[in-house]
Amino acid sequence: MKEDVEKFLVKGLSKKVVVELAERAAVESDFFDALIDQIKLGKKTAAMKASWVLQNASNINPELASERASIFVDLLKNESVGGVQRELLKILGHIKWNNELEGSYIDLCFQFLNSSEADVGAKYHCIANIKSVLKKYPELKQELIHSVEPQLELYTEAWKRYSTKLLKALKSMT
Repeated sequence: MKEDVEKFLVKGLSKKVVVELAERAAVESDFFDALIDQIKLGKKTAAMKASWVLQNASNINPELASERASIFVDLLKNESVGGVQRELLKILGHIKWNNELEGSYIDLCFQFLNSSEADVGAKYHCIANIKSVLKKYPELKQELIHSVEPQLELYTEAWKRYSTKLLKALKSMT
């Protein structure tokens, strides 16, 4: 199975092939797991392509990702490639959580958000994932505000506009 997966995860992988591989991974759990193994190996190109396929497969069959939530959290903790981080965050954004693991994941999102080394795209997905649980955990609102405010000027104009709009919305929430 490993060799079967590796031959597809190359530079120039088209969206059409990603969708075909995702459809296969969504119904073949062994193939899904082989893609996870490619991320664990840490080869940059293969990991990036595997994460892209997994994210698409998770959209098709969210149960596969939910069953492996702790694996995805662990992968995210150890991943240094921004593109892989973003895809893992997209996957984790659709997980059905148990409370203990969800808390660990939200803490990890705040760590990314507060890190000077985290990719701005990963920070965006962290914010989206934190926002999605604010109704369940309203106490996170202030922490999110305090995490975003110091970063207003750090990135692009688009980030500044997004952050300003986010802060305004958060501050107006009751």
